[in-house]
Amino acid sequence: MDEKGFLLGLSNRVKVIIRRGRKKAEEMNDGSRDWITVVETCCADNTMLPPLTIFKGKSIQRDWVKGLRPQDDDACFTYSDKGYITDDLALRWLRDNFDKWTTEKANGEPRLLLFDAHRTH
Repeated sequence: MDEKGFLLGLSNRVKVIIRRGRKKAEEMNDGSRDWITVVETCCADNTMLPPLTIFKGKSIQRDWVKGLRPQDDDACFTYSDKGYITDDLALRWLRDNFDKWTTEKANGEPRLLLFDAHRTH
């Protein structure tokens, strides 16, 4: 299990700073971008669990999940203040999703979850 953060959107303003006589310009952007995190989990049997997508916000916005079809019911969407995974979100995902998706395929055997670089180790 690992997480990957993504910056969304493109800068709508660009500043180019260059010294007189230089041929290479350095570009700066305004820094106004939103952040989402996707948590992905691959299994030893070469299957993937549905990803958990974490948006930055105070609640789920309808536009974030529009276009989902009924067969996409395993898609997981949530939110946090900064768009990162938190201890609480990790624990909820473990209880509500990991267990549901791996119990049957484990066939009564123990399961091991390796979670890279998270405080909840």
